[in-house]
Amino acid sequence: MAETWAEYTRRITAGATQSEIAARTGIEQSSISRWRQGKNMPRAELVVTFARAYDRNPTEALIVAGYLDRDEIGGVIELETSLSAVTTDQLLDELGRRFSDLQGRARAAEGGEESTTWPDKWARRSSTQGDLGGHHSGEAGSGS
Repeated sequence: MAETWAEYTRRITAGATQSEIAARTGIEQSSISRWRQGKNMPRAELVVTFARAYDRNPTEALIVAGYLDRDEIGGVIELETSLSAVTTDQLLDELGRRFSDLQGRARAAEGGEESTTWPDKWARRSSTQGDLGGHHSGEAGSGS
């Protein structure tokens, strides 16, 4: 049986009074009272505020409160950012990860054979803009 939000708040606060919890979290004491009695559920932003005040993972609290399902947290979370804010190493790491993913899918589609070619989109670009390290389209390039 899953822990309820009321049970979670009682466990996390370890016997603190409602006024102590309110002082620590900045959340109204009346709200905390209703949570602990199981009368209502907090808004998502208050769940996060509560978790952070008690040095807990906000995702854990959002699951207990019913805002997220355990199955939803297993994947990669991608946040958009400006490419100008990304370092060269971060960009290369991401390109490497994506290329590895593409290679894995290609191997699976080809029955497990090793694929050493760049994606077609990259190969076309490399032929018009110069060598991408000598690895496009499976050919040994002239660059090093």
